[in-house]
Amino acid sequence: SLLEKVGYSPKKLLKGQVIMNNLVCCGDGTDETHRTLFKNMVACVRQTDDHAGRLTVGETLQFSNSCKFPGSSEHSSAPEMVELALEGLGLSHVKDTYVGNEQIRGVSGGQRRRVTLGEMTTFTTPLLLGDEISTGLDTASTVDIMRILSFTARVTNRIAVISLLQPSPEAVALFDEIILLGDGGHVIYTGPTSGASAHFEELGFKQPDAMDDADFLLTVASADREFLYSPEGGLLSDEVPSSESLGVEFQKSAEHVKIINKLESEWMHDWSAGVTGTAEYFNKQYQNSLWASTLLNIKRALTLW
Repeated sequence: SLLEKVGYSPKKLLKGQVIMNNLVCCGDGTDETHRTLFKNMVACVRQTDDHAGRLTVGETLQFSNSCKFPGSSEHSSAPEMVELALEGLGLSHVKDTYVGNEQIRGVSGGQRRRVTLGEMTTFTTPLLLGDEISTGLDTASTVDIMRILSFTARVTNRIAVISLLQPSPEAVALFDEIILLGDGGHVIYTGPTSGASAHFEELGFKQPDAMDDADFLLTVASADREFLYSPEGGLLSDEVPSSESLGVEFQKSAEHVKIINKLESEWMHDWSAGVTGTAEYFNKQYQNSLWASTLLNIKRALTLW
């Protein structure tokens, strides 16, 4: 997926570049130092819940925090960050409960998903990526987690990029902006969530009165778009447009022009001449020394034993 290429394996980008503050962080024309910077500035919430079943919820989040914030670091605020994550994710009452797995009884599936999210929120990064975070969750749990992400992103002033498959209307409504991918991976819309439906209606798609915005957008992005297409008054031809042609039409839209203009405007923070400010903290590949990392893992092993 797009998030996997950007967040998990930046060396394996198929083509192109990832640019942050005018600095090429991964892709063509970058070096290992910039890749390290980017990897440290991105927190990735994976699709699956991989935990040590015999660690409690509190111990799991504490270990994650200790890996990123060594005790001697001026940036360390382990107790505050862990407590904030527990409180914000609604896990305080199960702090001393085993995380559990298929063999070990522990917290519920929804709570385990929150633990996975909590591991990535016990330290500060400018960018949070969530890859299919709704896997294994019902609609209510997914919306609950999305509300938490939306709130924490605003409180901590970070950007959250979340990929969802077949999201509910309540989940879609929580996004400020969306990137809509059609079949074949074509970007057919990106911009404010509130303007997505109007964009496709201008192209000739009609939204039934009984259909909400989320279902309308998902249908347009799928092969079933032909059932919503009505060329009368639209900007396209009588033939049902493909995802590729919808992508071409989006590149002609005013919203796409806004994106291009913003990319070509002057950068608020320009790192092309060197990383400055608090971002220098992320240049360090490992936050703990070898001995500190060894002791941290020995302590964890003894806890599990």
